[in-house]
This record gives sequence, structure tokens and C-alpha cells, in this order.
Amino acid sequence: MKVLARRPRRQTTHTGTGTSTKTKANTPIGTVGTASGPVDIESYLHRFNTNAEVRTQVVANFLDSFSPSPLIRDGKVGGVLHIGHTFPIFIGQSPVLDKAVTALSSAFLAKRSRDLHLLQYSARLYGEALQIVHGRIRSGRRCGQDSLFATVFFQFYELINSSPLGFKAWTSHVKGSNAILGQYSDSSPPTVTDHLFWRQLKFVTVCDAIGLRKSIYSYSSFWKRPALHNPWRESVDVILDSIIECSALIEAVDFLIQHGHQDLQDDIQTGEKLLHGCLQLKDHLDTSFCEMQARLGVPYSSPNQQPFWSTIDTSIPREVFPDAIEYPCLTCAESHLLWWTTYILLYPLIDQLLTFLGRSRSEISFNMWDIPSSSTAGTSSHSYDTWASELPEDFLGVADHYAGLICRSAKFLVQPETKAMGTQILLAPFSQATQFYHSREAIEKYRWCQSVFMVFSRLGFGIAPFLKDMIWPKYEAATKKKLPTSSSR
Repeated sequence: MKVLARRPRRQTTHTGTGTSTKTKANTPIGTVGTASGPVDIESYLHRFNTNAEVRTQVVANFLDSFSPSPLIRDGKVGGVLHIGHTFPIFIGQSPVLDKAVTALSSAFLAKRSRDLHLLQYSARLYGEALQIVHGRIRSGRRCGQDSLFATVFFQFYELINSSPLGFKAWTSHVKGSNAILGQYSDSSPPTVTDHLFWRQLKFVTVCDAIGLRKSIYSYSSFWKRPALHNPWRESVDVILDSIIECSALIEAVDFLIQHGHQDLQDDIQTGEKLLHGCLQLKDHLDTSFCEMQARLGVPYSSPNQQPFWSTIDTSIPREVFPDAIEYPCLTCAESHLLWWTTYILLYPLIDQLLTFLGRSRSEISFNMWDIPSSSTAGTSSHSYDTWASELPEDFLGVADHYAGLICRSAKFLVQPETKAMGTQILLAPFSQATQFYHSREAIEKYRWCQSVFMVFSRLGFGIAPFLKDMIWPKYEAATKKKLPTSSSR
């Protein structure tokens, strides 16, 4: 097994406000710790535009409330970079970024402390930042990097304090980000801040593309450019590149299935080419999955664990996904969830192409990754090799297996120790699993997912009620099919 080299540790080269997110442990909710001691946030609302110290501490309080300890976040993996590390440096650097990061931070603190006045103020700052960016776009001038980064904060804001438009507001910010990205012509090596924000933009764009069954390349010419290698790439960057490739395959396969003819030689050749691309991606995913586990660690299950969901929400049935998955850290969980999401997307494509081409599923071999028990964690590769003929009647059963792994991960990611970052990491993969179960008409599992979304809402994510009832029409049309009767596990 190839072991990935350790990434260099983060260099703290930022100046000005710094990157520290520590606040005093005894600082009450609704206050910030300044040099002169804790100060009530509400009393400083009218001074947010002039008092950089207060704004900096609001951001620091947000990061302390949102992100868990380094041990829970990154475990024993050193030098992991997160976008939150950059947030404090934007205070006082750009009016639009100053307003955007303060709006996000104060919105989260307001939701956590149920402070209506602070929430109203955050909404006002959010609106002012939006006006600045919209004004620049309407002027026809090239938008600067601060406008691009601000759209990332707008996306985060909509996850926390969703506007009446709901998910449409989030998607509009994704489109705005890509419109600005299309103006970029700089080919110089990215800074660490560039890399972290572009990673986030890549993530949200591919999330939108998957729901619409589109290739990410249709969003902006920026994504067609060769990736510039840099020392900050992590396992999550590897899997995001694979999801981009998967999005292009999704668009092409859907077009072939909808418009192709099985008796036309050109369409058969196209199908064979697409199947080859899917199988190549599958092999790459398996290889990079091993490398990721070698670097980040291996999850495990605890069959005899104590009940958990009943302490949060008694309406969530524990018997649907009883065998919860534990992870060494959040960084490990994030990468695993994204790999499993990609498998959920990929295996139905392979199944459709084999059906279109009249090929036998027994021709295809693959690894189906599973979770070891706690007694065997760290002693094997944690996969079992099998032939497709030994699995359910089609590859949808394999996709169902990976959707189940995502749902079994929910307990770890919503526990108090992971704070809000755990839920944020879970949102997109869990949404994919939910849509999969709806399209497969797995009613019990789908309703279980809906119940968990309401837990997300109580943890401070205002977007959760919209995601709970949302249906992706194009995904539904492309994938709707009855579940195989036999289990993949």
C-alpha cells in the first residue's frame, strides 16, 4: 500500500489580526473577549463598522464555537489546512470581506444564543456585502478577489441563516462565484488562501452540478484549466478532482441513455468509451482510497455501543442504521464520505451502460469497501473482493451499501464534540444518500434521513429543513428504479 507523504505544516505568515481563534473559556455566549475583558455584543452593534477589535473577536468566538479541538478535527494527522484558518485575516482588509465574515460569524453566534438583535444585525451586514458585490457585477468591471471570496462567505451564510428563497439563494451564490471565476486570467502559483477558497468553490460547484446532472465544466472555463500543483493539496483535493470527472461522465451517460439507440454503431462505440471511462475512474478511486486511509486512518464500527439518538431526538429510529461508524478524526470522516458519495454516483452509471450495451455484469470485478469492527481496526485492508455476479442483480445494491455507510456516519458527526463542523461536513454526502433512497423508493431509510435533517436544523443549520423535503428532479428522472431485493451487505 502506498503511503502519502506528509504535507508541510501550515506556515503562519499572516500579519495584522493574525490567525488565532482562541478565546477565553469563561467568555459567555453573546459576548466577546476584548483586551479590557468580556463585552456584550449587542452593546457594540452600532460600532461594528469602526471597532476592528470587536469584529475580530466575534470571528474568533465563531471559530471556537464552530470548530472542534485540533485532536478531534485532525487527529494525529499534522499540517492539515482548513478554510477557517483564514477568516480572521479578512477583518479590516476589505470592506466587503469584513462585512461578509462578520455577518457569517454573528449569524452563527446569534442562532446559537437565540439573540434576535444580533441575528438582525448579521442580516443587515449580509445585505450590505451583497450590495457591494452586485454593484461591482452590474458595473461590468472585473471583480476582484475579495468579491470572489465574499461569495464563499455568502454560501456559508445561507447554510446557517437561510433566506426565504431557501436553497435557491445558495445556488445563486454558486453561480455568482463561477461568473467571477470566469474572469480570472492569473496563472501565477496560488497562495495557501487561494487554494483553500478555490477548494471550497470547487466543492460547492460540484455539489450543484451533481444535483442537476451536469458537468462542472459547463459552469466556468476556470475548471477546464490544468490544475496547478502546490504543497497544500490534501486527500480531499484528490477526491474532489475525481468527483469533477464523475460529473462529466454523468452528463454524457445521461445524454446517451436518453437519446442513444442500441442498434446504432456510433452509439455503441460511445457507450463502450463511456464504460471504459467509468471503470478507469473506479480503479483510480480504489487506489486513491487506499492511499487516503494510509494517511488519515481507518473508521470502525462498535456493535455494542451505547444508544445515542434517543438522547437527541426520540423520533429517530435506532434500528434502521444501528451499527454506527466511528472515525479517528473529522478530516478522516470528510474524505471517506466524499469517496462513498462518488461510489453512489458511479456504480449506477456502470449499471446503466452495461444494460445499454447488453453486457453481462459478471464481467466486472471490483472492491466493495466495508467497515471493520473495533476489534480488527488497523489489522487489514478493510475491504472484501468479489465478482459482480455474487452481488445483487445490479450495481444499485452496491450504491445502497455506500449510502448506508454515510448514514451510519451521522452519529459521529453530530455528537457535541465535533461541534458544527461535523454537521457541515455531513450535509452534502447525507443529502446525496437521502436523494438516493428517495429515488430507490426505500421509504423507511428515506424517512430516517428526514428525521436526522431536523437534528441538523437544531444544531444551527437553517438550510436543513429545505434539504429535508427537497427532491432533485433530474437526479430522480435519471436514477429512479426499484431496489434489488437482496442485500449488498
